[in-house]
Amino acid sequence: MERIFETQSAGYWQMMLGVARATKTKVSGVFTALKLPRFMVSMLTWGILLSLGLMLAGLAAFAVFFYYMITSSGQSKADQLADELREEGRQETLASLQDLEHYHYYQDRY
Repeated sequence: MERIFETQSAGYWQMMLGVARATKTKVSGVFTALKLPRFMVSMLTWGILLSLGLMLAGLAAFAVFFYYMITSSGQSKADQLADELREEGRQETLASLQDLEHYHYYQDRY
């Protein structure tokens, strides 16, 4: 997988690969300093890297969900307010038409 990223131009993927390599080196250095067997160092290192990746993915998913909740609730409230204003306008128009009908009705009678 590292070879795939190395063939691309320097940019976001190269930066991610550099961070991943640095993190892997530091984590495996800690486990090596504890004098654990090589197999155990490898397994624990990858376990920690996968855990960090899943935590970052969860954080990103939560941020997207939170952003969606904020933006969608604002739109629905605006839509509700617009609907209420339209309904009030209809009621006011209907009331004024009824008043006008009553006025003309009584004007014609007397």
